[in-house]
Amino acid sequence: MPKFSFQQQVLTGFIITLLFIFSGALTAYNRIQELQNDSHAVDRSQDVIKFTNQVLINIVQAESSVRGLTATGNSYYLDAYNENLSKINPSIDRLSSLIKDNPYQSILVDSLKQHVSQKLYVMSSILWSINAGEFDKAKADLLSDRTINRVQSLIDAIKFKENLDLAENRKVSDANVKETLIVFLIGSGIIIGLFLLMFQFIQQSFKKRKLIEDNLLETNQQLKEISEENKTQNWLLKGSTVIDEAMRGKKQISELCDAIIKNLCIYTNANIGAIYRLNENNNLELESGYAFDPDLYHIEITPGDGLVGQVASSHETFILNNIPPGYLKIKSALGESSPRTILIQPLLFEGELKGVMEIGFLEMPESTAKFIERISHNIAVVMNSVQTRSQVQSLLKNTELLAEVDDC
Repeated sequence: MPKFSFQQQVLTGFIITLLFIFSGALTAYNRIQELQNDSHAVDRSQDVIKFTNQVLINIVQAESSVRGLTATGNSYYLDAYNENLSKINPSIDRLSSLIKDNPYQSILVDSLKQHVSQKLYVMSSILWSINAGEFDKAKADLLSDRTINRVQSLIDAIKFKENLDLAENRKVSDANVKETLIVFLIGSGIIIGLFLLMFQFIQQSFKKRKLIEDNLLETNQQLKEISEENKTQNWLLKGSTVIDEAMRGKKQISELCDAIIKNLCIYTNANIGAIYRLNENNNLELESGYAFDPDLYHIEITPGDGLVGQVASSHETFILNNIPPGYLKIKSALGESSPRTILIQPLLFEGELKGVMEIGFLEMPESTAKFIERISHNIAVVMNSVQTRSQVQSLLKNTELLAEVDDC
């Protein structure tokens, strides 16, 4: 067995070391490539989830704008609708490009495109109805449309598949990290140096992933807030429909007031309520109440007198909170009912006072005050219509009596 000289041993060790370093570097390079691919796969899944959420957010916001436009006729909602509408198709196109290599997801996205197009067509039809002045038809179409449920289901399916892929990619990434650590631990000092560099790269990758996850959590929170707002808008729209239905067909002012205060208190969970109408003496007369003392009916309040009279004079809504039990010094018919909050709403038709509503609550959400203020105009319009019809009928009856006297 030949002996190697000192120089040959050094050279052999150097060559072996170079080969070892080269093989370690090659292995490390392969691991880095795999980790980068895993990171790209994770990024792609995160982008898919992000853009599916964006599609849903824009559709929900567009639908909320249509609901707001249907309920109020305010053109502000139309601007919001157009803004969200312009973002939907680019998000879907971006989503299609992300999943083009995944046949299963491509089928879901194609189906999503069809249902989104159907949803956009429904909202467009509702806007046509509004432009044509067919508000009842617009409301009915809005309430009957369930396309958003199918869109939500497809988006949930896409996100579910991506979450599965994301979990699998993370498992592969974790396994590659462990193998890379083993390669680095058995290396020389140079390999250890390379390992430190690789560790820094991995750490940066995890920071980037954590940042993406934080952004996703923030997006989900925004979606939750939008869903709550949509729920409130649905409640307001449904309430307007309930009150409109209750007022329909009522020909006598007493019958109309009974229907209004009863349905309004039930829908808003009020524990007591009253409605006053402006009589011939320009005083407020208690016409109808809910869970109210019948001895107080047909009392008259002079404008400016008490809380109700002050609201009648100022034409402004008044809310009184934290009413102590048994506090009788408040000059209000509801003073003895011990509600915690009292809302007094004027009923104005073209700036002219038609009546006042006084409603007491144990707990009154902010949306309830908004709802009562929104429907007060419709109530005033119907009250004015009924009062005008009654006056016309009275005049016709008097005319017929005079005609009969003249004939005699």
